[in-house]
Amino acid sequence: MTRLILFLLLFSAAVLAIASVLNLLNPAGGQPAHKKEDTMPATFRTVAYILLLVLMVGVATGWLGAVNV
Repeated sequence: MTRLILFLLLFSAAVLAIASVLNLLNPAGGQPAHKKEDTMPATFRTVAYILLLVLMVGVATGWLGAVNV
């Protein structure tokens, strides 16, 4: 099993090295033109972040997600 993991690790390192060299040799960098992907309105985004923070604080303090039996 360890040999398989080491083989996959070395294989992935080799693929990463080859991809890096190919990306370096590509003059355009292989990146498409930058598109704006964030189409959510700022108000909704702010509300979503606030709700996420409330959820994280609630879970971290034990107010949410805890089941007392």
